[in-house]
Amino acid sequence: MTKTIDFAKVEALRGHMGITMGEMAKAFGVSRLTYMKWVKGTPLRSANAQRVRDTLRKIMGLIRAQQWPTPDVVALPTDIRSQRLLALLATDPVE
Repeated sequence: MTKTIDFAKVEALRGHMGITMGEMAKAFGVSRLTYMKWVKGTPLRSANAQRVRDTLRKIMGLIRAQQWPTPDVVALPTDIRSQRLLALLATDPVE
């Protein structure tokens, strides 16, 4: 059985990362509205679940490697900060 994703924890992670709901949605490759529905309890379609899990693993790898959020990134405007995160997530996973 596949474990469900606890979006209360994802929201806590998002807050720690200093990104908006829209930025988190972009990281997952979905619309802001879809992400907001997940936060409110709508289940993920199986087509999205693995991508979300993979993205969360990458995010946790970035945090463990202290690549996100760095003080210089936190000071960036939202759109540039989002671009930086998406670029990091597009690279090979951090182990």
